[in-house]
Amino acid sequence: MTTIGNDQKVLDHSYQGDLLHNRYNGRGVYRCSFGQYNGEFKDGYFHGEGVLFMKGGQWKGKWYKGKLAEGKFIFEDGLEHKDYGVDQWAYCSVVDPRFHTEKTDDKLLLGMPLKRETPKQKTPIIPPGTYDTMDGYYDPNKFTIFDYDTNAEIRMPSQKEAAWIVENCRKST
Repeated sequence: MTTIGNDQKVLDHSYQGDLLHNRYNGRGVYRCSFGQYNGEFKDGYFHGEGVLFMKGGQWKGKWYKGKLAEGKFIFEDGLEHKDYGVDQWAYCSVVDPRFHTEKTDDKLLLGMPLKRETPKQKTPIIPPGTYDTMDGYYDPNKFTIFDYDTNAEIRMPSQKEAAWIVENCRKST
């Protein structure tokens, strides 16, 4: 197991790219259990321009010492996440329950039957007491995110991410 950033644990990983003093430095591709980062590195950290691809979408922007300093999250369907208030979010709302892909489909008008219940075609089934994190499910008792299909460990979130997951993500009952 390897640690990246401050306290994010990663199970399996590989790196192809530039090294300096045996550390990731320059341009490279880092692959791990939860995704792939393509971009610039400095002193072993994501640092500079880069894209972190993961299940559900990608984080694209400028990184500073392993953290996204400036950028955005883009969902798999092309929708860019924006920090809207509840009244301003234009997708999956009471007023318009369509997903981004359904709103951009000229053939699907408001009021027609929806194509799917989630962007992934169907809602993933997760064990009771766990949280849907889009790239898998989080088990707060094991402090680990697991793969939906294989139940294999994907990663261990930081304490800050774990708190965010518990506060914001769908919980299975």
